[in-house]
Amino acid sequence: MMESTSGGTRIMGEVVTLAKPKRPFSVWLAATINTVLAIILLATSFKGGDWGVSAPRVAFWALLGLAIWISTLSAWWGSRQGRNVMLALMTFYLGSVLLAVMPLIGAAREGLGNDAIMLRLVGRLAFSLACLVANWWLLLAKRPRAFFA
Repeated sequence: MMESTSGGTRIMGEVVTLAKPKRPFSVWLAATINTVLAIILLATSFKGGDWGVSAPRVAFWALLGLAIWISTLSAWWGSRQGRNVMLALMTFYLGSVLLAVMPLIGAAREGLGNDAIMLRLVGRLAFSLACLVANWWLLLAKRPRAFFA
């Protein structure tokens, strides 16, 4: 006879504890990528005051960086909710970068910028898109899903 308990599954009077799968390499990689992005976001938000960015905008990006970092830690520890929040925040952040860069690339293509600016914008676009795809792919593959189950 089987019944579930908080410590595991009870089979014929004995408690059998099921081991959680080891943290997959993809979770390590996604956590590293997102931690670096959170640090960059925090660093640029604190530098934003020097660049003439308004205080509410600086505070918003700083809070977003902290939220990404905290949700990344939570996902690294194995929290499914942490993973979902992290994916939502990274999609919001990287999606906003993509949406901000697209019109600038269009303007640069029309001759309003030089080749160095165009290369930088395309690099930012490619990097943001690659990070976004990597997050979803790394965290929703078979092994990470088992880790977050």
